[in-house]
Amino acid sequence: MKFFSLLSLMLFANNYLAKKEFCLYGYDGITQIIDPYYINSNNETIYFETIEEYAKYSGPTWFGVSICGNNTLVNNVGVYYEYVILINYIKKIKQEK
Repeated sequence: MKFFSLLSLMLFANNYLAKKEFCLYGYDGITQIIDPYYINSNNETIYFETIEEYAKYSGPTWFGVSICGNNTLVNNVGVYYEYVILINYIKKIKQEK
């Protein structure tokens, strides 16, 4: 019984902690993707490990891909961008006046 409990706890922790959250930036806004993957010709599930891999796969339809919560994104040809949230910038300018 202890073995089963320990195994269950390890599987739960692995699934909970190992999730990768990528954010896709497009014309319609930001889309959050958890554990992105594709299925290859051998019917194997392949998970994307980096934003660069996922950006190449997503193609030019999207502006770029980032790790959610990070302001650096990469597009499908490997160019990195950093974005600034305009609302916070405007608030900062108003406070400085």
